[in-house]
Amino acid sequence: MLRDQMITFLQATVIFLLLTNAVSVAAAAYAIAVATGLNNRRREAKAVVVNKANAVLSGMWPSR
Repeated sequence: MLRDQMITFLQATVIFLLLTNAVSVAAAAYAIAVATGLNNRRREAKAVVVNKANAVLSGMWPSR
């Protein structure tokens, strides 16, 4: 009986540690994304595409 309880406890402990490690990895990935400005890069890439599209459209329909 004690042996089964000990095995169950150790299994639960391993699962708990795996889950907490997964949460730590997710938090670290989010912190890195915020620190490096990942959203700014997406906005800049979107702005480049919009600028190219505007250049093409202005070439086709000049305002002069």
